[in-house]
Amino acid sequence: MDALNNDDEGTYDVDSAVPFHVMLSDIGFKTAIVPYKNKDFWQSFVEGVNSARSGAVDLSYLQVYDGGAANNPCNWDLGLPLVAGLWSRDVSTEEVQSRMQDWAGACGIEGGFMWLYDEFDNSPGVASYADAINLVFASASPRGKSSPGEIGGAFSSP
Repeated sequence: MDALNNDDEGTYDVDSAVPFHVMLSDIGFKTAIVPYKNKDFWQSFVEGVNSARSGAVDLSYLQVYDGGAANNPCNWDLGLPLVAGLWSRDVSTEEVQSRMQDWAGACGIEGGFMWLYDEFDNSPGVASYADAINLVFASASPRGKSSPGEIGGAFSSP
């Protein structure tokens, strides 16, 4: 393990989050963020950590579902590669491909992910959602170091 996902959905305390993630960087960890609201917090967090340790926060997994369903990835430029996520209960595989294609063209997202895996685990949905994302990002992988290469860009179907 060489990275952590910061999925703060309630505290939003820059004064404690920044030093904690600087400390994580000092011991060799990268940070990816998983925002869905409070863009000002996330901007301050990314700027605070990365001004102290350049590149320590290096990837954003934007939630475009549930509380973040109204998010437009084009409005979430935090200076990081951005991967957008959708919830399988809300979108068909065709809608996933269409939305990812639109966002890739309009605002340069670098990959996609699906929430909630447990809802389609061990079903044909796994391959279908992976294929929908792969059709858009077949040769891409996010530039961030917080991903091993498969996260975000192209996924392998089982």
